[in-house]
Amino acid sequence: MPRIPAIITNSIIYLYGDQDAADTGEDFGGSGFLFSIEATPKPASHLYAITAAHVIHNGFTVVRINLRHDSSRQERTESLPFTKDNWIIDPINDLAVCPLPPDFNPLKFSFSVVDKRFLISRDDFVGNDIGPGDEVVYIGRFKQHAGKFMNMPSVRFGHISMNPSEEEPIIYELCGKEKRQTAFLVEARSRSGYSGSPVFTLNQHAINNRRAVFPMFDMRLLGIDFYHLTEEIKLSNVGYSVEYKAEVHAGMMGVVPAWYLLDLLANSPRIAEQQKRDEEYYASQAMTQGEFDMPAIPLVQHYAEEMSGKTINVITSTEANKLAFPQKPMKAEPPSSD
Repeated sequence: MPRIPAIITNSIIYLYGDQDAADTGEDFGGSGFLFSIEATPKPASHLYAITAAHVIHNGFTVVRINLRHDSSRQERTESLPFTKDNWIIDPINDLAVCPLPPDFNPLKFSFSVVDKRFLISRDDFVGNDIGPGDEVVYIGRFKQHAGKFMNMPSVRFGHISMNPSEEEPIIYELCGKEKRQTAFLVEARSRSGYSGSPVFTLNQHAINNRRAVFPMFDMRLLGIDFYHLTEEIKLSNVGYSVEYKAEVHAGMMGVVPAWYLLDLLANSPRIAEQQKRDEEYYASQAMTQGEFDMPAIPLVQHYAEEMSGKTINVITSTEANKLAFPQKPMKAEPPSSD
């Protein structure tokens, strides 16, 4: 079996209903991941939390991220108390995006980010002939053992069963309402709690080593887990006329294609306004450059000496990615809902 590296699993975040639920590790909520887009002035970046829209509609808006504790070498968590107003909801697809505040201090946290160039576009989908049988990996929150004191995402595997069709969207029911979503069907046993999880394609290139996974070459973001399909079965006791009905997992999950996330990020007026505000903020701050020239195998890269040698991981494609943040650590506040 392939060995999925920590640079992938560390991009996962958990979503909770409120601060108390996040602090106690309640079973209710969803999953998501951290995402970055290069900003101006370079090498700054815009950071986002990504999840499924229905997770936000259900009230799970607070983001929990693992903290970095150098002294004890133990990870704990801190939550960003976002509200529904902070999240940007796709009007068509089951996707939600929340900008992290421009003064978010990455040195406090232990995490990776998925770079925009890591997403599969429409052209990638066609050009790489992605389709049924291709292996996928998805990472999220297994609610019964998600981690009370720290995020402990679990990795699950599957295969594409059917490609998306805009003419034939998946029809499903959510909160008593009929929904339609153009999506991949993936043969995998997703479950409640994984909603919003990133789903990656996996196409290993290492010869004679099926464990070796090089994210830059072997993995791309296929999309976001939004639904696990169920089917109805009938049960009856032998010798009795009483019949029972029950819903069971159909062994399929729906995945919103990554290119719809690219569309949302490119076309949302709120995101354009937020990026403009953030870049004005970056331009007004003294910046320390942290360069991440990602090698063939993405290893942990280091900030310059001024940043005390702290590390942050970036999941990117074959191009180098750069990040920078204000030198002065500032308190993280939810972004404005203007």
